[in-house]
Amino acid sequence: MTKEKFFIYARKSTDRGDNQIESLPDQIKFLKRIAQEKGLQVVDIIQEAKSAKEPFIRPLFTTMINRIQKGEASGIICWKLDRLARNPVDGGTISWMLQEGTIKRIVTFEKEYHPEDNVLMMSVEMGMANQYSKDLRTNILRSALSKFERGEYPSRAPIGYINVRESKKSAHVENDPDRFVLVRKMWEMMLTGNYNPQQICDIANRDWGLTTKPRGKYSAKPLSHSLIYKTFSNIFYTGYMEYHGTQYKATHEPMVTLEEFDCVQKFLGAKGKTRAKTRDFAYTGAVQCEVCGCAITAETKAKDIKSTGQIKEYTYYHCTHKKRDFYCSDRKNTPETEIEKQIIERLGETKLPDEFFDFARNKLKRSNEEEFGEKEIITKSAQDEVLKCDEKLKRLLDSKIEGFIDSDEYVARKNEINREKALAVERLETAEKKINNCTEVIEKAVDFVAYAKINFLKGDKQLRREILITLGKNLTLKNGILSVGDRFWREPFAEIAKSYQQKNARLEPAFSRSGSCKSVISEDIKSLWWTRQESNLRPPQCK
Repeated sequence: MTKEKFFIYARKSTDRGDNQIESLPDQIKFLKRIAQEKGLQVVDIIQEAKSAKEPFIRPLFTTMINRIQKGEASGIICWKLDRLARNPVDGGTISWMLQEGTIKRIVTFEKEYHPEDNVLMMSVEMGMANQYSKDLRTNILRSALSKFERGEYPSRAPIGYINVRESKKSAHVENDPDRFVLVRKMWEMMLTGNYNPQQICDIANRDWGLTTKPRGKYSAKPLSHSLIYKTFSNIFYTGYMEYHGTQYKATHEPMVTLEEFDCVQKFLGAKGKTRAKTRDFAYTGAVQCEVCGCAITAETKAKDIKSTGQIKEYTYYHCTHKKRDFYCSDRKNTPETEIEKQIIERLGETKLPDEFFDFARNKLKRSNEEEFGEKEIITKSAQDEVLKCDEKLKRLLDSKIEGFIDSDEYVARKNEINREKALAVERLETAEKKINNCTEVIEKAVDFVAYAKINFLKGDKQLRREILITLGKNLTLKNGILSVGDRFWREPFAEIAKSYQQKNARLEPAFSRSGSCKSVISEDIKSLWWTRQESNLRPPQCK
């Protein structure tokens, strides 16, 4: 008589962690003992860490069934029936093979199953295992939904945040003290439009040493390109969470605003779908087609120079023509050299002597000292207003206690005073930031005008791109002509440069080489600066 052959099958679910009935080594140890006690011949031990709640997702289980059908074995040794199946499809396969005699025996630690047994009992056990999985899934989904509604994140926090467990059933998300600032800096770099995700990933790994957070047995690793794309596509960073298509307000601190998030999605691609760039061009993503509003793309073409035998590459920019419902008439391919020539011409429009920039910086230094005095006045005024509001609230409470006013009037007047106090506190907090921001904008504008042309000629692709974006807004290309919409700071510098050049041309012949010309030009520059500094050089709104 041929001895029956058995497979030992052990399984644990990956979606329930390690706290299960028995771990895989323990299951196998007990199943080997059962086989030895019963004298069963084991031809193979199969173990896998896969959930059985859905069919066709356990490759080793499927392989075992196929091998049984081929006659390699006629029985299975497992811990319980729910190790074999927790869904009606796999459960039906096992039941049918047992009824047909393909499987002649199933041995568990508590009982055995044979083809001649009542199929109802086995079906009940399989059904109970399936129902347990369904109930467990329902309970988990209900628990997750409750957490989302409370603003709690029921999963592992993304990079930049950490999970803090208060108890076995309670946890919250906090800022990662080692990574939050760096991840925020990644968002800021992306928002400039000067960097793509791959460049940001390389900078974060190479220059900052940013890594993932070590978790258990998994050590910290450098950031991958896919993680960067997932980060920039995750609405979690706005203070919201998404669950089954519905967004919930979270309790953790937002890293970016919704407006900033939407802006990054536009940089990544249409409808927020991320895609990597195959080539790195200096001006793609910064310029749009003036005719149809589509993005300007670039391509490199190689040309074989027969006289030298060398292959030279040329870069051309043109409209992507992505709008199918709009015919774009601009079909010109503009060489990159032509675009850069136009940029250099625009940078030359604000050309001024070094004397002007020395004077401007000195003036800004004195102006900054004057503004510090203004800030002290604003701060003192706001502080006095806060103290007055506190005194008003105290007197209002006394009136309520003495019975001079009723509850409704007390609440209304209290809310009004609190609003006045909040406005005063806001003025107090923003006074220094507002003034410093105004001065910083002007200083940056002066430095930019002084060195932009030199930096553009000597800089790499990244620097040239930054200079172009700083130079103008609403950058467009039409028939090879680059339009750089004027930024608020360019007009006064261009006007000063134009006036200076005109007046200098008239004054220059009238003076000798002794240096007297220089002093007259200096006075002329000062006159132009005084007339423009207090108006157009400042940003329209300093926030």
